[in-house]
Amino acid sequence: IPFSLIKNSHSVSYSVYYSVADKSGKTIYHKELKGKVAGRFGGWSILRLAFRSQLLEQQGIAVAKDAARLISDDMFLNYSQIVNAAVPMAIASVPKANISAKQTSQNIQISDIDMNIPKTDRNNRSAVAVIIGNSAYSSNDIPAVDFANKDADIVRQYLEKTLGYRDGNIIFELNATKAKFEGIFGTTDNYRGKLYNWLQRGKSDIFVYYSGHGAPNPESREGYFVPSDADPQNIALTGYPLQQLYDNIAKISSEMQSPNIYIVIDACFSGATEKGLLLKNVSPIYIEVKNPLMTLTNAVVMTSAAGAQVSSWYPDKGHSMFTYFLLKGLKESVEAGKSTVTAGDLFDFVTNDTDGVPYWARRLNGRIQTPQIVGDRNRVFFSNK
Repeated sequence: IPFSLIKNSHSVSYSVYYSVADKSGKTIYHKELKGKVAGRFGGWSILRLAFRSQLLEQQGIAVAKDAARLISDDMFLNYSQIVNAAVPMAIASVPKANISAKQTSQNIQISDIDMNIPKTDRNNRSAVAVIIGNSAYSSNDIPAVDFANKDADIVRQYLEKTLGYRDGNIIFELNATKAKFEGIFGTTDNYRGKLYNWLQRGKSDIFVYYSGHGAPNPESREGYFVPSDADPQNIALTGYPLQQLYDNIAKISSEMQSPNIYIVIDACFSGATEKGLLLKNVSPIYIEVKNPLMTLTNAVVMTSAAGAQVSSWYPDKGHSMFTYFLLKGLKESVEAGKSTVTAGDLFDFVTNDTDGVPYWARRLNGRIQTPQIVGDRNRVFFSNK
């Protein structure tokens, strides 16, 4: 090697595109990974050293695991279809538990909101988020929520890239059990769970997102989140009460003096689902809930449906419909250069009668779906000031 190349330090940037396909060859997950390597060698030699140093192998394994985490139990992923990774070891590294016996040809679509997620200089590093996607359930009586895991993952990416949340401050759970719900949000007797412990007094915003099933208690007309280990016929004992979530977050935010509270729930609690009734022999029920957050001036809650309605999916976009339009509204607002986006701005986008959830739920499914918002519509959701 010429002395001039050894003497001078060189760096090379690289970009590798990984693609995961289903068994029909259709791309269902993709990711671009970028990096830089440097050294006192020629640029091409440095790049070859990077390949030989198992850098790409490590990345390929990460991509395979990432893709596996987004696939619900009733979907099939052909892990041998990892294009351009050149990493055979990545296939063996995918946890076997992620490969289900219930194999179908259903795809996870890549939509416009999954690509080119806006990256901003927004810094909200003290904020704490809880993101839960419940797609797979242990009970055979509970159908999968096909897009819940992907919904959760993309919401996390928007929090980090667009809203300035720190990765270490995001409590991220897929297929959360009842014990996980209680550990995060607390119980009737103790609201000081993981969320409480992670907050900085007077500094930390609270953001909660849930995508998955909700269910009613037919006797009390209360709504429950459906944990992955729930018994749908005994939801009062095995579910996590929606009322409990609201009560505990109100107590937590009051004690910890949280500046802002955002709660986004992509679930219906009537007992009706895209795949039929969750509770056998029970008609959809209009649940009753008292939300103590509404007495606070710093909180806003957005939910995907009202009353006995069903929360629709948007298969062509690979997301639940409510989550898709919420993130699309945020993406387009940031790309348009808006300096401030309020919760009301996003909600108006989501509920647009001509091109939002109400229209597409009617067009695709012939049903009425009217998302709801309560609390401070003017609460700032995004600001680049």
